[in-house]
Amino acid sequence: MNKFRFGILSTILLGVGALSAQTPEDIVIFKRTGFLAQDYAAENTTAGTGMASFKNRVPEGQYEIINLTTGEHQIIEYYGPPHPDFPARVYFVNAPASGIIYDILPIKPAGNFLWFRAYGASVEVAEDLDPDDDNTIDYFSTVQYVADEQGKAGKIKIGGRELFVPKTITVLEDLMEQYEQNLASGGVPKSTGSVIRQFKGTAKLDVKLSNTASTPGANNSLEAAMDSVKALLQKQGYIEVTE
Repeated sequence: MNKFRFGILSTILLGVGALSAQTPEDIVIFKRTGFLAQDYAAENTTAGTGMASFKNRVPEGQYEIINLTTGEHQIIEYYGPPHPDFPARVYFVNAPASGIIYDILPIKPAGNFLWFRAYGASVEVAEDLDPDDDNTIDYFSTVQYVADEQGKAGKIKIGGRELFVPKTITVLEDLMEQYEQNLASGGVPKSTGSVIRQFKGTAKLDVKLSNTASTPGANNSLEAAMDSVKALLQKQGYIEVTE
């Protein structure tokens, strides 16, 4: 190949690269909030102790960052008082994953789309709860889980472009666990019982964060969108926890 032709080809390739680099990515961010209601019913296996049960209702939240262009998402969970497990405001960053979380179903003749996530599972759990890690399974459970989430998408301008995205997604999750706990130490007796959990909430489109993430420039990436959510949580007094 002569230098003249190579120079032209190089110019073309550089031009294509520049155009592809400037192609904007459509990124939407949902803020999921709601309450987890838990109903515990346990019977200690020690004779004469009877039933031990309690109920609680705790707030839980997370940000869902969805890159519609690349088909990726990332979730940031955040917790705080009055949640019994988190006396301070904390957040956890999950690793990026493939998929956009929801399925999208065209609705005819309306001409819009339904975003939904319908999920059900039955799981067997076996764990070693002994702090000395004696490799003996002392916790057995069967978990039934069902989730139903849906929101009707409408045309909305994000990052200067028109997208079909729902403003609100309703969230309903049900979980029932039946368990047997054979570890008796640290004042915790052996027990059998059940736990019923139900999460009710909404995932609402954060238009401001979505606009920032979808506008061409330095903020137009999944990683940059994650950093913007982290910065927002830190301003509200949340501290990142790494596991």
